[in-house]
Amino acid sequence: MYQVENPMDKAMGAKQQSSATYGKMQQKIDKPGPSVGGAAMSGLSGMGTMAAIGGTKMGAAALGAIGLGGTVGLGVGALVGIGSYLFS
Repeated sequence: MYQVENPMDKAMGAKQQSSATYGKMQQKIDKPGPSVGGAAMSGLSGMGTMAAIGGTKMGAAALGAIGLGGTVGLGVGALVGIGSYLFS
């Protein structure tokens, strides 16, 4: 007699179409590569971390015990920060 459209089929078709559209959108997102500014910010962050650790009595003693006092500690902090940025 009369053909009645099934609303469930219509809903499932719309769901599949939206899923395919979302999948295509995800493929077009490119991650930016490392930048000089990002490396500089990470280096400064590492230096700040080492300065904060060295500013405490226990941290200064620990850094002194492993031979990372003063500017050497800051340099190591900068290298660790830059390295973690570039290799992450």
